[in-house]
Amino acid sequence: MAQNVETLTKEELKGKALKTKGKVKAELGKRCKSKKMQLEGDLEQAAGFVEEKIGKVKKVVKKELDVIKEDVKKGEKELKTKLSKKKEDDKEEN
Repeated sequence: MAQNVETLTKEELKGKALKTKGKVKAELGKRCKSKKMQLEGDLEQAAGFVEEKIGKVKKVVKKELDVIKEDVKKGEKELKTKLSKKKEDDKEEN
């Protein structure tokens, strides 16, 4: 049974890793009663969240750019076809 697997950007992967590492560190800080370690863990989780969002934005932008490229290629083809037809029509008139 084939599953639709989404490809992660390196930023998304790095973000997920940072969030996990931060969560573990914050929990360890809480259990060891280390405010510093807990704060570091919370900050790593926040950084991971931001990194993951950056990766998602990059993915969306890339998809949109791919659509634009395809539209440009289609437009270029149509223009070449029209120009070719115009040249043929001009030859027939002469």
